[in-house]
Amino acid sequence: MIAALTAIVFVTACGAGLALRIDREADPARWIGESFLIGFGLNALVLLALTFMRVQWTLGWFVVVMIVAGLPWFRRLHVRTTRLHWIDVLTLVTVVGYALFVTAAAPAEADFVSDWGLKAKVFAHAHGIDWAFLRTGWYWFALGDYPPLVPLSFDTIALFSGGWDDRWLGMINAGFGIAALLVIRSLAAEQLQSTAAAAFEAFAIACILLTPWLGTGDGPLVAYMTVAALLIRRGFLTAGAVFLGLGALTKNEGISFVVAVAIAMLADERLRKNVWRLWPAALIPAPWLAARAIFGLKTYLATGSPFDRIAAHMHDPQTYAMLLQIQSVSPLLTAGVLIAIVLAWPHWRTKERFVIAAIALQIAFYVGAYIVTPLDVAFHIKWSWERLVWHVTPLLAIVSLEAILPMATRQAPKSL
Repeated sequence: MIAALTAIVFVTACGAGLALRIDREADPARWIGESFLIGFGLNALVLLALTFMRVQWTLGWFVVVMIVAGLPWFRRLHVRTTRLHWIDVLTLVTVVGYALFVTAAAPAEADFVSDWGLKAKVFAHAHGIDWAFLRTGWYWFALGDYPPLVPLSFDTIALFSGGWDDRWLGMINAGFGIAALLVIRSLAAEQLQSTAAAAFEAFAIACILLTPWLGTGDGPLVAYMTVAALLIRRGFLTAGAVFLGLGALTKNEGISFVVAVAIAMLADERLRKNVWRLWPAALIPAPWLAARAIFGLKTYLATGSPFDRIAAHMHDPQTYAMLLQIQSVSPLLTAGVLIAIVLAWPHWRTKERFVIAAIALQIAFYVGAYIVTPLDVAFHIKWSWERLVWHVTPLLAIVSLEAILPMATRQAPKSL
């Protein structure tokens, strides 16, 4: 436990300077959350770079390179206060409960055992990324083409532990959830201009943001996607683009979200002229995408002829009715979103066009993946749809809350 906590604190500290550079308006709470998220992105890029340079991973090499990479970015933090509310205590209780849950035992999720954790363990024993293992065709479930941020985060804990030990890897889930909540709470206070409303939003969103899939990439991806979209929505384009890029370094779905956000920005008059500022979102995952191409790590959606698969799947369209049958979002949340749309339709139509477009496009990409999948469609939908919808659920819940909370507090939403 001590080794895992030390690793998390060290990585967060190494990301603190970059967090200060890309978001100079952040209050201390947001700065800490962004430092964690950036730190683990920097962590992945450093371990990836060491592998490219054929340097075996050791704790000494890792610490030195991380400090060299993170230290030059430090600058003075603006002294700002984070106003708290008694509702924040409820959020804290929720977070503590989640942290106890995710650290009760080693992750037991099937995808952790067969993919995320397995790759991390192989890398830890090899003291670097094992390209031969990722190219192994007979073990398809390893998904060798998947971006490596999460397995490399586990490997950092292994470096500090002196060997592979998955007992405390649940701390990664807790860390990403807490970091995202800190950013969301800070942005909500600025958006709603109400400490009470911001505290309530953070409490309401906590149970949605803190994902139950332990040891997989879904929790970190939700954190990066949600934070990126909210920052871009508030006009912090550089910071948002960085987190978009880190999401693309987390899962393939993060790459599609970069495209969704770019298209959504083009559809929004306020953001259209600044779409070029998303360049960090393309630059950050570029080393991994290049390595994936060099080592021939093809995504399973690109195998064979997609046109033949589309034609075959269209002969059985009723299978896609499963998308509506699987209860991926709670009825209570669905009702809340619908009420928010009805009560605040002008706000949605004028102020939330960017976020809604990005969510809709991302869902469209997910449905499109089912149309071209080489897997059995029913199998693919059954075991992935709930998690995919969860990726955008916190973002949808946040914009819904921020549409109706000003009515409850009798304040007009702050102009974006």
